[in-house]
Amino acid sequence: MRRTIFVLLLIQCSVLISYCSKNNDIKNEKHESTTQNASSDSIVITKVIIPITHLNEDQKLLLINQIPIGSSYSEISEIFNDISELKVEHYTNNLNEATATVKILGYNASIEFNFKGKSVYSYYYKIKDLEKNTADSLYLFLQNFYTEHYGSFSEEKETESSASSSVSSFWKLEKFSVSMTKNIYPDFVILAWGYQKPGVQNSNTVGPTRKSKF
Repeated sequence: MRRTIFVLLLIQCSVLISYCSKNNDIKNEKHESTTQNASSDSIVITKVIIPITHLNEDQKLLLINQIPIGSSYSEISEIFNDISELKVEHYTNNLNEATATVKILGYNASIEFNFKGKSVYSYYYKIKDLEKNTADSLYLFLQNFYTEHYGSFSEEKETESSASSSVSSFWKLEKFSVSMTKNIYPDFVILAWGYQKPGVQNSNTVGPTRKSKF
């Protein structure tokens, strides 16, 4: 009788040890699975590069979302395949520029990128040889567009000579500012607008016709 009880106790102990061992294995498997899942679920943010030819009009006008201030020449060249080589501006040693072409608002425009070192600090669209009425309409459209996105603006008017004048609009934000200038000449108008680094001070006119100073 005692021997039978002893055998039954041994069997129960064996079953209990086996259960504990399997339970530990399951916990270890769950831990490893959780670790693997945590690793596989890690979010990797990859910036999607969209060529300028694939952007719609709003995306072109809000190009700051594709090319933030501080972007490098190589990053910009992935969006503008026809961008020119960097060239040194004639009056400074550390400022460079590059240009490209783009179709925007139904017009063939140029765009100029200005770099300090390796980082872009401003860039502007430029449409030449506009008729005054057309330029006035485009200026008002852009003014309303950027006001809708960036809020209130300030405006400046200048008379450079008896034959030419300009009017400019500015939107100042924390990470960048937007400026637009309509340069008016006797036979044509040049419209330029774009983005620049906050705190950059300009003189005379805005856009590619105007050089920024730090």
